[in-house]
Amino acid sequence: MNNDVLILFGLTAVVITFLDYWLQIYSVRFFGGGRASTIGIVFGIIIGIFIPPFGVIIGPFLGAYIGAIIETDFDLMKSFKIAFGSLLGFMGGAILKLMYSIFAIWHYLSYIL
Repeated sequence: MNNDVLILFGLTAVVITFLDYWLQIYSVRFFGGGRASTIGIVFGIIIGIFIPPFGVIIGPFLGAYIGAIIETDFDLMKSFKIAFGSLLGFMGGAILKLMYSIFAIWHYLSYIL
C-alpha cells in the first residue's frame, strides 16, 4: 500500500467519525428535538465516552431524553420519541463504521494476497 491510500483511509476514518456524531444530532432534530435536546445529546456523548462500553449508547439517549423533557414540558412520550432518534442515529453511525471497516479489511486482504 502506498502513502496515498493510507492518507485516504485516514481521512475517510475522520469523516466517518464526524458523521457518526452528526447523525445522532441530526436524527434528534429530525424526530422533533430542539436546542435543549441537542445540548443534551452533546453532553450525553461527552459523558458517555468515559463510561464504556454502554455509555456511548445510553449517554446520548439520556441526554436527549432529559433535554426533550425540558423542551416538551414533561411530555414523556414525545420525549421518548425524540430520544429514540438518538438511538437510530447511533445505529446509522454504527452501520456506516461497519461498512467502512469491512471495506478496509477487504482492501488490505486484496493487497496482501
